[in-house]
Amino acid sequence: MTWLDKSEQEVTESLDMAERIGSSLSEMHCCVDLSQTALARNDLTRAEKCAKRATDIAQRLGTERFRARALHFHAQALLAMNQREKAQTMLEEAIQLSRKTGPAYCGAGIIGAMVLAEQDPARRRRLIEEGESLLDQGAVAHNYLDFYQGVIEAGLERRDWKQAEHYAHLLEQFFSPEPLPLTDYVSARGRALSGFGRGQRDDGLKHQLERLRAQAREAGLMLGLPAIEDALQNWRKDATG
Repeated sequence: MTWLDKSEQEVTESLDMAERIGSSLSEMHCCVDLSQTALARNDLTRAEKCAKRATDIAQRLGTERFRARALHFHAQALLAMNQREKAQTMLEEAIQLSRKTGPAYCGAGIIGAMVLAEQDPARRRRLIEEGESLLDQGAVAHNYLDFYQGVIEAGLERRDWKQAEHYAHLLEQFFSPEPLPLTDYVSARGRALSGFGRGQRDDGLKHQLERLRAQAREAGLMLGLPAIEDALQNWRKDATG
């Protein structure tokens, strides 16, 4: 069983218990967590379904702080489905709720997704500055992963290798006292794909990409796998001329 499988199993068991005892708040948190794991697996239908369930529970309970985070992951699923406009509308609602209730809980994480969704370069830069400011002011730890991952992915998508490398380094640096498999993977993936994008073609990078591909397949991190596979496929094309 991989660490992602174990995490999902534990959350599923917690969800079953929350349903049995009638704890709607625990049910909502479990649905958010399951949406995250489904997104990582590229199971977008399930990711959206779990996030919507969490959003509906938060709406019923009147918990705007938690509703903002549920909307964040609902929007991430939509963004992965290429429903950019709908995702951006949802993220705007989420960040407004976060600003209203206190952005330390999930504001920077939401902004990371907004950076990934945003197509205007000037607005992306303003969003990155806002996210960095929120982290500097102090934020719950998951914001560092959510924000940095969004900004790394935005850099990779737009061939801004410097941006992707910089925030991959910051992610690794923040979690270095207690590294996690996911944060190690995200930061290493960002650096490796940036190196490939810059034209680096040494054996060390190739081996790193191959290790990342194996890690992604083993853990079930399917969402980020295609970019790694594309790099290795294009590497072979480069080698054959």
